[in-house]
Amino acid sequence: VVWSDTNPYGCDEITATVTVYNNGNAGVPVGDGFWLDIYYNLVTSPSYSDIGDQYEYITVGIPVGDSINIQFNIINSTAETWNSYAQIDTDDQITEMNEGNNIWGPDVINWNELPVIDDLVIQENAGNIELNWTYPIVVDHFNIYKSVDPYDFSGAAVDSSATNSFTEPVSGTKYFYYVTGERNCEATVVVRDKNRRRKTEISSVR
Repeated sequence: VVWSDTNPYGCDEITATVTVYNNGNAGVPVGDGFWLDIYYNLVTSPSYSDIGDQYEYITVGIPVGDSINIQFNIINSTAETWNSYAQIDTDDQITEMNEGNNIWGPDVINWNELPVIDDLVIQENAGNIELNWTYPIVVDHFNIYKSVDPYDFSGAAVDSSATNSFTEPVSGTKYFYYVTGERNCEATVVVRDKNRRRKTEISSVR
């Protein structure tokens, strides 16, 4: 399994490319299908018949010594660490010379919090308060919080900016500001078919 990124930020879309090899002594004919499952985060290695977070039924056929690539696109909105696995022939539909080499993993995927803005510049210019900052990744927008207490932003007023700057008129109140990058996304959720099991039994040997 090759991951496009093993240290993504929340709401990044990453790709897991699974390469399935036929290193046996017989080809898998076209139509003799089997399941390929990918598991986002498991405590232990998957077992046969464990349905993955995403999966694909493969029927293209794989000659001896050949391989195919299957891609899974994944989005996660939570900062966390995954131990990810992949499994081929999950339902044991293909009779194999070696049944013990169908599981890959774990691969560690670290989903990171969005970066903290640590170069915020605040200045007064022509009767306005100007805020400017830089940011290393693309986000949907920035939230600008302001409070009269630098240690308490609970209930703080919130503005939004689509760019790396913000301007508002000077008021008679002294405010403290902080800015956060924000992304809006939904994690990749696949409705798993618990009844997908037991396609036609296959007796191919490879």
